[in-house]
Amino acid sequence: MKTLTTIIAMVLATLSAVAAPTASIGLTWRPNTETDIKGYFVHQGTSSRTYTSRRDVGLNTIVEVPLLEVGITYFFAVTAVNIGDLESLPSNEVSYRVPSAPTVPSALTGVSYARSATNILIRWTASPTNETVTRYRIQYRPANAVALQTAFSTSPQFLIAPVDRAMPWVVQVSAENVAGIGTFSEVIVHSLIGAPILLQVTPGSVVWTFSRNGPVGQSRGVFIPEQGPEFVASNDPEP
Repeated sequence: MKTLTTIIAMVLATLSAVAAPTASIGLTWRPNTETDIKGYFVHQGTSSRTYTSRRDVGLNTIVEVPLLEVGITYFFAVTAVNIGDLESLPSNEVSYRVPSAPTVPSALTGVSYARSATNILIRWTASPTNETVTRYRIQYRPANAVALQTAFSTSPQFLIAPVDRAMPWVVQVSAENVAGIGTFSEVIVHSLIGAPILLQVTPGSVVWTFSRNGPVGQSRGVFIPEQGPEFVASNDPEP
């Protein structure tokens, strides 16, 4: 009698994404080619090649294994039995760890921006690898609006365009998964400040301070005191 050659574990969608004390999986394998096979046994345990239970599944080659605990790794193998009650060697072994239910992602950090005259690039630090994140949610509005626009990204950045360079923006970002939406992190995007234009020189009066020895200083619109007898000439006199 030949040993079973294939056994595949597949999730059967009974694990709740939010909270699930137990889960179930499905096992499938190719049937033996012998004509005297009367059934199969599914072997299960929590250590490799050490099985603590054996389940008679008849001639089924697709079975569900229910009531698996979250956070535990299970090991499976299948044997075939014929009408003479001879049991085959175990198939190849497969294992499956029931994942813990995800929790709401933590608040994002490192939110920053770079803006030009026509767009705003928002960046943030990606969520830690130990957190399950399906996508990032971005909410944004110009400062003169009330309603927020919503967009999504699978990478830790998002481009807002087009924008008015003179308009500040309010941007919020969060991570989310099937458990919910994380706390939003907000950044205020300031407007671009234009450089002053049309710089001009306006002529003004020059005040000279004289002492007995002649002119000693010059300033625009400021009288420079000098010790001793002195007098002031204005209206831009010649020194």
